Amino acid sequence: MKLAILPWGNVIEDFLGPIGLTVEQFATRMSGGWLFGYAEALHRGGIESCVIVFSASLRYPARFVNPETGRVTVALPAAATYCAARHVFGDVDGQARGAIPVRALGRIASFLATPAAPLVAALHAEACSAVLCQEYEYARFASLARIAGREGLGLFATFQGGSPSAGAFERRLRDRAIAQAAGLIVGSKVEQERLAATSAIDADRIAAIVNPLDLDEWQAVDRTAARERLGIPADARVAIWHGRVDYRRKGLDLLLEAWRLVTGNAPGADLRLHLIGSGADDAVLRREIAAACLPGIRWLDRYSNDRNAMRLELSAADLYVLPSRHEGFPVAPMEAMACGLPAVMTDVPGARDIVPDGDGSGGVIVPPDNPEALAAAMLDLLDDPRRRKAMGAAARSRIGSFASLDATGEMLATFLRSRSAARPQASTRSHDRV
Repeated sequence: MKLAILPWGNVIEDFLGPIGLTVEQFATRMSGGWLFGYAEALHRGGIESCVIVFSASLRYPARFVNPETGRVTVALPAAATYCAARHVFGDVDGQARGAIPVRALGRIASFLATPAAPLVAALHAEACSAVLCQEYEYARFASLARIAGREGLGLFATFQGGSPSAGAFERRLRDRAIAQAAGLIVGSKVEQERLAATSAIDADRIAAIVNPLDLDEWQAVDRTAARERLGIPADARVAIWHGRVDYRRKGLDLLLEAWRLVTGNAPGADLRLHLIGSGADDAVLRREIAAACLPGIRWLDRYSNDRNAMRLELSAADLYVLPSRHEGFPVAPMEAMACGLPAVMTDVPGARDIVPDGDGSGGVIVPPDNPEALAAAMLDLLDDPRRRKAMGAAARSRIGSFASLDATGEMLATFLRSRSAARPQASTRSHDRV
């Protein structure tokens, strides 16, 4: 069995643009993260995969091989019809601009973003027998369902926090795709329950498998040495966040307000908030940080694929904070917890699955959209080094117990193989008829 993984978004530049990478750099230099972590977990479970993306900057198909991992990425030119629609309606993460009717047309245009003929040709060339869509709440999943049905391919998808389809037309296509799917991989219990209540899918086609994490890659280095290298005083207390800068969705406005409350309640203390990452809302975050005039904020406004540098930053911190309004199954706090940091998280999908037992599993859950509760939880931990140490050890243990590459890879392989064997065989057509 070989699996083609298709990431979220309509064109890969929606992801690469804000972090300043080309398609070739993405394919040949990146490792880890959801996409390549998933591929590695599948490999450890005995299932090979390739990544297929669509690009607005390429005129011809390109095949890349990562020299370090051997991972294959196939980049296909985006459909001309979609590029024309994109020019008219705009499209960033599937969100069109303009008045409501225009936005609706822009969302429908997203169904043009997965041209069948070149995709089927690539699937044949790579000998793939199944496809995995990163997000079933994106238009691409419905497009893949049509192609998978025609080609007799297994159709799988995961949930990573996409918003439910808004329009009746989109919902109808999405529901048909879910009904057709051989299996869905959903780490969040909240989403599992929503899916079971709203979709025509049997329980045995839903797998409760979390996003995988490389525990060899994500482990702490010596805290004292990390602080010396970063120039952080030994007695400073550091909270840290890292990820994609999506100001509202990731709750960065809430984090700034919470930090105002934290520093206001501890005058004279050396408290620091480190932010690491970039994204489409860099300009917004930069403006809001400048306007807030809060002490102790350090923002590294760049995307880093250097895991050693990220481990160093996490190892020098005292706690991790996730202020998001919406998530699917957040990977960033898992990376921090694997490095021995206790986590303060808002009650978004996936949070309670990561820390089901509070302090005993290395984290604190607070209500979303509540900077006061977020600040209180941060202050409690920043003021209690013994509790932080105990929770940090519990955090590392918790992540190791359920999210390692080996554990998730075995579960993924078992589920994918069993569901591929159980699904009815669809009639196949050659790609020249698509």
